[in-house]
Amino acid sequence: MKILDVTTTVMFYPNTKPIEDATSRSNGTLADGLGQLFVHIHTDEDIEGLGIGQASPGVREIIETTLKYLLIDQDPLNIEKLWDEMFWRIRGYGRKGIAFCALSAI
Repeated sequence: MKILDVTTTVMFYPNTKPIEDATSRSNGTLADGLGQLFVHIHTDEDIEGLGIGQASPGVREIIETTLKYLLIDQDPLNIEKLWDEMFWRIRGYGRKGIAFCALSAI
């Protein structure tokens, strides 16, 4: 089995308050709504994998411009190898933040 394509879908529900934690303010400055990123891994055997991650700005772009091309023509079941290749490709972006949100979504 080989990966043929990687696509993403962002869904956004505007009629809710965003999830807040101790690091965000609740003074009304946060935009309303809640988003979710879905990562679709398409294979040559018509099996589709689904990853879910944060729809933060930039996460989708890293998947579609950097990580996608590492995955095409690879065996989707070789998880450790794929994770390692993705890790080293995005490590230069920093070892936290949106780059690792992208890796986690995949």
